Amino acid sequence: MTSQPKDSSQAFPWHSRYPEVGTGPLPIEPLLSQSDFEKQRDHVFKKCWLHVGRVDSIPKRGDYFVAQVDIAKASIIIVRQPDGGIGAFHNVCTHRGNKLVWNEKGRCAGFLACNFHGWVFDTKGNVANIPDIENFYDLDKASLGLKKVRVDVWEGFVFINLDAEGTQSLHDYLGEVVDRVAGFDFNRLPTHTHWRTKMRCNWRIIADAQLEGYHAPYLHARTLQDAFTGKENEHLHILDFETLGLHSVQSYPFNPDVKLKGVDELVSKYGTSMAQGLDTDSYELPSGLNASKAKNWQFDMFYIYPNFNLLLFRDSYLIHQYWPDAVDQSTWDVHLFQAKARTAAELFVQEQVKCFMREAATEDGGTHEHTQEAVESGAVKMIQLKDEEIGVRHSYVTLETMIAKAEAAQ
Repeated sequence: MTSQPKDSSQAFPWHSRYPEVGTGPLPIEPLLSQSDFEKQRDHVFKKCWLHVGRVDSIPKRGDYFVAQVDIAKASIIIVRQPDGGIGAFHNVCTHRGNKLVWNEKGRCAGFLACNFHGWVFDTKGNVANIPDIENFYDLDKASLGLKKVRVDVWEGFVFINLDAEGTQSLHDYLGEVVDRVAGFDFNRLPTHTHWRTKMRCNWRIIADAQLEGYHAPYLHARTLQDAFTGKENEHLHILDFETLGLHSVQSYPFNPDVKLKGVDELVSKYGTSMAQGLDTDSYELPSGLNASKAKNWQFDMFYIYPNFNLLLFRDSYLIHQYWPDAVDQSTWDVHLFQAKARTAAELFVQEQVKCFMREAATEDGGTHEHTQEAVESGAVKMIQLKDEEIGVRHSYVTLETMIAKAEAAQ
């Protein structure tokens, strides 16, 4: 028989640490409300710093990619500048509003040309050429450059901010996350795998699923088996949770008694599978990770508000990003970054990890859309959250607080 906790701090450790986030049920209505969706658009996604990609994807001058922020009806060109810096511009020609770049990524020889009437802009956004310019009336070329978007880079991650009047720097926005992640060598993990899917569900449904591990022993019973759970941690309780202002971090364990089966057992002969952890005494972590100093630490998951999860493992990192497209439509991106395989054995291990991630994401994805369908029925009005779902609760409180402050300031 399991002994009962002696006090509430043992029974509910995260509420004891953060009582301000509350314990009550939360309403489902914001997942369905067009009004709430528009508030999220105006007061969150048009105001916050948003992760849109990696600098590695545009290594050379003139390289660019296009970031779609559908909730804000924005298309943003991210381009490598002549001086090596990063520029960001609205993907809109200043002649008659045509979409300037139509492909998702590419390289230009220092200039971007509009397909409609041939207007040309350099990679700093300046107008470089206007066909038949003599036929325009008092045209002021200097005022017709591409409209700039605030852009900055942290640890190789590119962020944009659609608030042209905003003054908060990316560094200040990230706050404590900067120091906690410092020392993690992202550059040693260049091998990139990307999955993207359109989902018929509210973006918060994806976010909620990725901000807790409670579902893992049940939804992922086939893929995870007992990789994270065991006799000592049957329901996958996290090792640690901390709020970092708008953001948060939670630490996840592995099961030291896991019994590897099938391909996972084979992979363990050549490397580390996703179903297998590694005692932290055997390698050095950056000081900001694994705050609890647990020996069975598997990864830290940083939630960077409002829609970016960064999971840092010993030998890889993973991104979950969920973009609102409409109140009941979302885009879900999953990115896996690994080291460059040096041998066939290492490549085999990495391919198995990719399969593992794909299968787990497929299990999640089906549940996201089933949840949307179910909540639309109106049968349930509130969601119930336990203490271990503190990441979900904190994200809701943060979202509601930001919107309330913005409305009060109007």
